[in-house]
Amino acid sequence: MCTHTSTSSSTPAVIMVLLTWHITCWTKKGYIIKTSMTLLLLTPFLLWASEPLPFELTYPTVTKSSDIEEQNYDKLAVWIDGEGYHSSYGHTWEQELTYPEFSDNSYKQAVRTFIAKNLQIEPTAISKDGYGHMNVDGKEYWIRLSINSDSYSYILQRVEAAADSVSFDSNTSYAYTDAYKKRFGEVAFAKNSVLPHVKEYAISSVKYKKYDEHTFYYDGGHLHKGEYWSLDYKKSTKEPNSDRYSIAHDYKKKLLGLGASVLEDKDNTIKFRFEEDGQVNIIEFGGSDSGFSITIIREESFKQSLVLTPDSIKSALDKEGKVTLDGIYFDFNKATLKAESDKAILSTAALMQTYSDLLLSVHGHTDAKGSDSYNLKLSTDRAASVRDAIIAKGIESERLLSKGHGESEPIATNDTDEGRAQNRRVER
Repeated sequence: MCTHTSTSSSTPAVIMVLLTWHITCWTKKGYIIKTSMTLLLLTPFLLWASEPLPFELTYPTVTKSSDIEEQNYDKLAVWIDGEGYHSSYGHTWEQELTYPEFSDNSYKQAVRTFIAKNLQIEPTAISKDGYGHMNVDGKEYWIRLSINSDSYSYILQRVEAAADSVSFDSNTSYAYTDAYKKRFGEVAFAKNSVLPHVKEYAISSVKYKKYDEHTFYYDGGHLHKGEYWSLDYKKSTKEPNSDRYSIAHDYKKKLLGLGASVLEDKDNTIKFRFEEDGQVNIIEFGGSDSGFSITIIREESFKQSLVLTPDSIKSALDKEGKVTLDGIYFDFNKATLKAESDKAILSTAALMQTYSDLLLSVHGHTDAKGSDSYNLKLSTDRAASVRDAIIAKGIESERLLSKGHGESEPIATNDTDEGRAQNRRVER
């Protein structure tokens, strides 16, 4: 008769499992035979392996230590005398260790000397606040060391760039989480070239509107209106590293490479301005430990399909008493005319030069988004800007008036994107 037991061991640093069988047999004569077999199994299911600590930082009398907390890319803020806090990013290791109390007060110096020696620096290179900086084998490191009477802790960082994880391709299908696909399927939304694909991440939420408004906070709050995207992404693997900073920094690197500018940078929350094909995108990227979100407003623009001749404008004025001035562009939520508006301004100036007895009044209108007082002021300022631009083309100021009406005179419903777009207009 034989019985057997088995044991196993594994390590995350090496993708293998050791299985050992201990077999005991009894013969008819009562003899006992013991044997064992060990089998090495390579396993494909341990996806993440830690990287060994590059320096020995465990003091010889340590009696207890926490597990090393490791991140592939994290932030370390250190204090530099005369400069203040300095933030660096890269691969980090963090640990707390306990040792017997020293017989005198030399423990701080002893631990500091031991750590400095193994980091290949002088003890004086670690500041009184516990910060040290070094270059070893062509690699840059920072350490933050905290020493108490019976324990010490450290954070060691090897400075590195964020991993290459972000790509842009609006023609490629996006990945969705299983939970989102089960509930909503793969939601169709308008393309935007700065919506990213990210390795090991999938979309968990989508909000898209042809027209909406959103307040972005940079140098105070700024309300932007236009085409709207808001997407959440979640990690699609169980790999334990936090990506709070790494994806934000790689997204920033890739977006700046396309010509974007940064409006505000708070490490893992960054606002951008990106102009493409004459359209301005305001972008907010926010990273967390297990995902990230991205919100975009692509500012509305009113493209000029036709600039009318003076005669055709005069004919329309005689017939209708007013004409909508197409082709007018303003900076968003401002009364500043964009350069693209010049053709529409020139067409109006040409009209008034051809018909020298013509008097015009410029009227500004908005949709119902925002407060009444805000919309009235914006429409008044924009109408005045158009009037001033026409005067600048050589038209006498006494021949032109301007007035803002806010949202009080809609020509279409304010319940749809299309209706609101018609209500945002300048008339003459």
